[in-house]
Amino acid sequence: MAVVRYKPGVVLEWLEGGSARMRTESSRMAQSVLKREGHRSVKRDLKEVAGALFQAGTASMADLALKQIEKTEYVLDDSSLSIVTLTSNRKIQFSEIKAMELESDTCTLVLERGSVKIKPFAHIVVGRVSVPAGWLRNGVEVDYSLLLEEISAHCGLEIMSR
Repeated sequence: MAVVRYKPGVVLEWLEGGSARMRTESSRMAQSVLKREGHRSVKRDLKEVAGALFQAGTASMADLALKQIEKTEYVLDDSSLSIVTLTSNRKIQFSEIKAMELESDTCTLVLERGSVKIKPFAHIVVGRVSVPAGWLRNGVEVDYSLLLEEISAHCGLEIMSR
């Protein structure tokens, strides 16, 4: 079997667009304060500086979240599941997985020692309906549950709902 990689799908596009928009807005706000456009007062200047700093901080947080999600992936091969993040790479043999428990959209892999949670990075909400955002499986967009089903098939375990 070939190596299969699951990466966050549409979430990356949302964060890329959002962080770029936030950086642009932050830059515009900072330039407005520096150029001292329009009617000025100390109170207004302080308010605009605080707003620009908040916007810059928000843009930085969005950039950080984007970097974290870009580096996150689940890699499946014949015998193991690797969970790769910005700061770690954990390899779990399928034989170590003793149960798969699903609660809402979060799947807990119960291991011989400990457990691991797999959950969606985001939800798409339309009215009162919330659906987990899907994955890119080797570059093809797929449903969120496919990763869980593929792990289940490799382990020979059923996914138990709680």
